[in-house]
Amino acid sequence: MKMRYRGQLDAEHRYEPGDIVRDRAGGYRVRSYSGHWCPVAAPADASCQGPTGRDGVDGVSGTDGKPGAPGAPGEGFRFRGVWKRGVYQKGDVATSGGSSWVCVVPSTNTRPGVTKAWALMAKAGADGADGADGRDGMSQSVVRFRREIVQGPVLQLTAANDFEAGQAAFAMPDGRAGLACADGEPQTLAIGCATMACIAGSPVTIATSGLVTCPSWSWSTPGATLYLSPTTLGGLTEVYPTEVGKFVVVMATVISPTQISLNINWKEFIGA
Repeated sequence: MKMRYRGQLDAEHRYEPGDIVRDRAGGYRVRSYSGHWCPVAAPADASCQGPTGRDGVDGVSGTDGKPGAPGAPGEGFRFRGVWKRGVYQKGDVATSGGSSWVCVVPSTNTRPGVTKAWALMAKAGADGADGADGRDGMSQSVVRFRREIVQGPVLQLTAANDFEAGQAAFAMPDGRAGLACADGEPQTLAIGCATMACIAGSPVTIATSGLVTCPSWSWSTPGATLYLSPTTLGGLTEVYPTEVGKFVVVMATVISPTQISLNINWKEFIGA
């Protein structure tokens, strides 16, 4: 009878007469013609089926590869404020007639809305119906409020600073959003308020007009005008700025302690 070593005994395997296996006790058995297992000496090639050795020590990590070549510069927006006569480049954003426009050609000196050199980003909302006349003030002027709050577009830019919900933002020359402040250009040119908190380098969503809600606000006077703070980055204030060298930027009207109607108007520079 020809002998064949089959390794460790497997109860599910079908063995033939002459098959030699190693049992759980470490001994060796051979299958007889009658189907029984009979003890037998270890076969000559049984040593190759010994227990698995321990894993060796991990090798040393290889060195990092060389950095890849820089990618091509991305395209961003550059907010230029209210449109004025001059040359505008592709990606420049300007306001005209209450609407926001972006230049989509290499360069142009045309007014937004006149040629296809400009694409509409945010259309100006229509004025609501006049409300009832208010009581006469000392100047005998009549104050009228908008009854309709027009919701404007929402922008998503990369944050250059950490933002808290409700903080005012401006568009930096590289297209990122920074914390606006009425103490000089370009940070005076606010474009809206952050709708949620975020960290620098992450996307920030900015409401440009209409109703904005922020639970951390606590405005005390519904109907009051809010201005861009000339001292606090991203801040809004109910106090009219008067310091020489600062700017007056109307941001919104208070609706409730936690809600405002955002309607930005760059008003004036406070000269000596």
